[in-house]
Formats: sequence, structure tokens, C-alpha cells
Amino acid sequence: MPRMLPELRGLSYPERLKALGVTALDTGRLDDLIEVFKIVKGFVNIDRKIFFQEALSNRRGHSEKLYA
Repeated sequence: MPRMLPELRGLSYPERLKALGVTALDTGRLDDLIEVFKIVKGFVNIDRKIFFQEALSNRRGHSEKLYA
């Protein structure tokens, strides 16, 4: 288990994040979700087949279903 740096003891979670210059996990996940959206919708020049397998059928819902 990682240990806390001694100089960060006593700081709140937001203060520790700021001192380390990092963002919270939920912010990172949101950034990832935005990147997935941009890849799927073609806003970036990346072949989405590199990352995702598309649904083979369109029987239910929409054709944008992805499988990692």
C-alpha cells in the first residue's frame, strides 16, 4: 500500500491534489470519456477500430454500441 508523503500529512484531499499538481480520479475519468466521444464521432483522426469492436447487429437500440 502506498504511503503518504510526510509533508502532505494534515492536508485535506483537495489540498494534497493541488500540492502534487494532479487532478482527482473522477476528473480523469471524465477526460477519458470525452476522448472516447471524440474518437467515436470522428472529431479526431484516429481509427476507432484500434480501440473498440463495433456491434455486429442493429437489432436493439443504435449502431453505436462499442465493445472494448
